[in-house]
Amino acid sequence: MTYQVVFSELMAIDAVPQLTLPNATTSAVWAWVGANRGTFTITIPAGIDGRGTLAVGGGKDTSNNVQAAPHEAPLQ
Repeated sequence: MTYQVVFSELMAIDAVPQLTLPNATTSAVWAWVGANRGTFTITIPAGIDGRGTLAVGGGKDTSNNVQAAPHEAPLQ
């Protein structure tokens, strides 16, 4: 599964955003696909319910300002 993230400004691509998933047995890998967007490839093992709230945080803009607060969204 992939989860696309679009930031409202240009981001420092040397800083990797973090994704907090609702189940600790799941994992995600980040890849930048533009100066203000990227995707997380999420792996949910068989038999695991991965639904719940996820949070994206840790991004930095090109002025080196850290993302003020994580963005939360449902994962269904």
